[in-house]
Amino acid sequence: MKYPYNVRLIKETNGEEYWVARSESLKGCIGTGDTQEEAVKELEENEIAWIETALEYGTEIPPVPFDREEEYSGKFTVRVSPFEHRRAAEQAKKQGISLNQYVSDAIVNYNAEERTAGYISESVAAIAQDIGRRSLDGMTYTITAIVPTQLTNERTKIRLNPYKQ
Repeated sequence: MKYPYNVRLIKETNGEEYWVARSESLKGCIGTGDTQEEAVKELEENEIAWIETALEYGTEIPPVPFDREEEYSGKFTVRVSPFEHRRAAEQAKKQGISLNQYVSDAIVNYNAEERTAGYISESVAAIAQDIGRRSLDGMTYTITAIVPTQLTNERTKIRLNPYKQ
């Protein structure tokens, strides 16, 4: 299939359900079926017929759209307050690196921290769920977690707080 499409499940008021695949570019070109696969297969056949009919009657055929992969040069302009600009330049100088390298390192660290915080949050949630199902020696445990963010330098702490049932 050349053209993008979307597929939806249609539920009628009488309880009947069926799938509809609709071309995003070819007006009125659809396919239906009891399954998504059937609807898409029919749409694929109808796309060919739509194009053949358009050619036969001289109807304009839309160009096939394509998604262009974004290309990044690695350069961008950022505006910050003069105070923050000065502080960043001073910190870079103390570290013996360029301001450009300082900002690049900050972005890399921030992005890594976001990935790490997400991973830790998911892990802590799984541990909390597991601990929440257990009770040891007649004690139930709650879990408290402090997950680092870009605003703090705290390390991850997990505390188990027992209490009697």
